Amino acid sequence: MTKYARFLAHGEVAYGVVEGDTVKQITAAPYE
Repeated sequence: MTKYARFLAHGEVAYGVVEGDTVKQITAAPYE
């Protein structure tokens, strides 16, 4: 199962995929 994260980066909201203990940023919201 893929886990997604929403976080604040450089003053902007960003989304990413959780891979172990890291989050890999993605370019679009996962629900779009």
